[in-house]
Amino acid sequence: MDSASHGVWHRSNSSPLPHSVDRLAGPNSVGRSVSLQSAETGRGLSVAVPSLAPRHEFQCRICLQHCDHCIQRCFKDCPVPKLHAVCEHCLRCYLTGRINERKVKQLQCPLYGREGCTAEIRNEDLQVLPEAILQKYQRFKAMEEDPTLRECPECQELVKPAMLPCEDLEAEVLGIQSAMCCSQGHQFCYYHSNAHPIGEGFCEEYAQREAEASREAMASQGAKQCPRCQTQILKHDGCNHMVCLACQCHWCWTCGTDLTGRLNLGWHYNPANPNGCMQFSALEKNNASKLMLLARAIALPGAILGFLIFWSTLPLWIVCGLGVLVAVVALLLVGCAWCSATIPCVCGLCCLGLTDAQAELILCAPCHSCWASVECLLGGLEPEQV
Repeated sequence: MDSASHGVWHRSNSSPLPHSVDRLAGPNSVGRSVSLQSAETGRGLSVAVPSLAPRHEFQCRICLQHCDHCIQRCFKDCPVPKLHAVCEHCLRCYLTGRINERKVKQLQCPLYGREGCTAEIRNEDLQVLPEAILQKYQRFKAMEEDPTLRECPECQELVKPAMLPCEDLEAEVLGIQSAMCCSQGHQFCYYHSNAHPIGEGFCEEYAQREAEASREAMASQGAKQCPRCQTQILKHDGCNHMVCLACQCHWCWTCGTDLTGRLNLGWHYNPANPNGCMQFSALEKNNASKLMLLARAIALPGAILGFLIFWSTLPLWIVCGLGVLVAVVALLLVGCAWCSATIPCVCGLCCLGLTDAQAELILCAPCHSCWASVECLLGGLEPEQV
């Protein structure tokens, strides 16, 4: 063998393994034998090549994806960590959403309640969150523990308000001084933050402006005031008999009259009352028109019939359980007879512009009167009796 061929043979046997083989190696790899061929001599070589280790995966219980075990997370106190394992991304999204909703006292295992899990959040479980969310969590937690804390609008520092002297407790709600100042000297209002300057009278003036603007906004949407406590109330549908949630006052939406009291309420919506209002029809615009007065006059005999049916059968309600059935049957018979008698009159008045609500007033006069009597008996209790 000459020197040239000897040199080729030496290089082919002493050359390192290809880079593709080196990349297969790893600390946890298992060796295996493969055959390689020298690029220069074509001579076959047998070398040991490491193989990849199997990948350990788990199924996230939130996204149901198979994830690597290195991102597996579970609450520290969870009794079944393998069954309630979630990926780091899902746990971060879950905790971030609860904190943004300010539910810092309800941070529980995502699968809370299953398999008897009652795990609550611990400081170790919060390590998956970014620093900004952690600060928000600490801030919300402190405000939950002390509701009087307020956040400075300039530096976001939590500040506890100063309490007023004992002789001034009646002047402010909870005896809290409205003017506040953080450690950096930023001044703001306990009730309105930085919406107005700090000083005597500014807080009360701003509260009055806000209340007036709120009343104007409600009035523009058709709201009306309770005749007793002046609370703004909106009516979307239903009858004209209103009950204020603030003071339990019974009042009429049409005319705004205080109807507290059984007799007052029952008579106000009775069709036989010439000065009353309709309970089930929107007749505010034409309540005083001549055609409306004529419709009330025609409906008066039917209203009297409904009134008599209710009060004449009322003793039977107490004596036996058939009183209600007798009243309903009598009302149906009288109502059918009344409609048959008044239909020609209603058809004639339609030529004069009788509205559907006015026609309903005439045709259903016995039923409306009977229902007004029910209101007289059961509705309109005084606030202290409700």
